[in-house]
Amino acid sequence: MRTVGASLAVVAVGITIVRNVPLNTALSRVSVASVGSSAAWNALDQRWSVANHARAAFAIASSVALMISLGGASP
Repeated sequence: MRTVGASLAVVAVGITIVRNVPLNTALSRVSVASVGSSAAWNALDQRWSVANHARAAFAIASSVALMISLGGASP
């Protein structure tokens, strides 16, 4: 179960690196004061949110798997 938990954590980090970071970088290049800042966010919002929800789901699943793996451990 530890291997499953660790693998799920790696997937969560992978989603962050492959999807969220590039979208954040693209958004950081837009000036907040510019007229197009709202349009830029709207263009990225759907993709960022889907990736963020997937990342959260994998992180939660990882945490649960790792907690279950500790269930049989004695202090």
